[in-house]
Amino acid sequence: MGYSDILSTADALALMPTEQRMEIIQSTLDNGFLFTHGRRLRNLTKATATLKVSSELALSQWVDAPSGENHGGLIESTTTGWEDVIMYVAKVASFVVLDQDTIDDTDIDIFQKCKDQVSGDIPRLVDAAALAGTNAPTGWPVGGIYTHAVSAGNSVAIGTGDDIYSDVIGMTDDTTTGVWGKVEADGYEPSAACGAISMKSQLRGCRSTDGVPIFNRVPGQGMAYELDGVPVMFPKHGGFPTTTTNLIVGDFTNAVWAMRKELEMKVITSGPIVDAAGNNIVNLAQQDCVALRFIMRLGFALPNPINQTQKTKASRSPFGVLTV
Repeated sequence: MGYSDILSTADALALMPTEQRMEIIQSTLDNGFLFTHGRRLRNLTKATATLKVSSELALSQWVDAPSGENHGGLIESTTTGWEDVIMYVAKVASFVVLDQDTIDDTDIDIFQKCKDQVSGDIPRLVDAAALAGTNAPTGWPVGGIYTHAVSAGNSVAIGTGDDIYSDVIGMTDDTTTGVWGKVEADGYEPSAACGAISMKSQLRGCRSTDGVPIFNRVPGQGMAYELDGVPVMFPKHGGFPTTTTNLIVGDFTNAVWAMRKELEMKVITSGPIVDAAGNNIVNLAQQDCVALRFIMRLGFALPNPINQTQKTKASRSPFGVLTV
């Protein structure tokens, strides 16, 4: 007893729902294109991770025997190699400051609303950085998947061919493939596609040369759609690069990400909140306010391993882009 006893977060930890942290991250994973279709690696234990990526292939050769013999030929030597690709961990974080009186007087669970909004916005931030490099953290692939595809020559401007069918999964002319074919020419099979909302209506009206729709709804799966047999998403969170891109397709198992720290929320009731210039915006204890601090840390990389179809790294990408 007395006036100095304080109920700390540690004292009340047993009263907090243990599922809370996982519920937040699950909500996040369900709403992002990268989280849904990229390949998740095991959780990281450090701020960086080194990925060993194949850069040279060991080859096999027929052994020719000396003339008139059926044995004794020399076996040729071969080599192989790997290169390091560094995955850098970045932090996503935010503060939500709430007045205690507002918390007490409202009829809704404000904490839950804040958790839903923050966890729902993270896919926008991550997809924008991964797909186009928008506001990407230091160390993440510059320009994201868009630049990776364009730099390798895997882009087609919409309207290049006779119609969208030609631009996406057909031939833009007698010698040049659409986006799908460019990915395949580099030795990859597209596993998913991500499109701008404005592309949805154009794809719905597109038919193959046999009159068959190329864009189909998956039976029994609500608003799930397929394009040439692979799932396609149309993010509505604002993270898709609509100013440069209509559609991104590719083998997204080669867009890898890993979690360093799952999204968690901490309730803070004391201390100042300051701006970038060091100005005190609010003093939590003195102004009877509560701050919800959200933090998540994750890494992202584009390994681009060598394959037998396209051995030149600069000309190889698992992704293709239908540009504006």
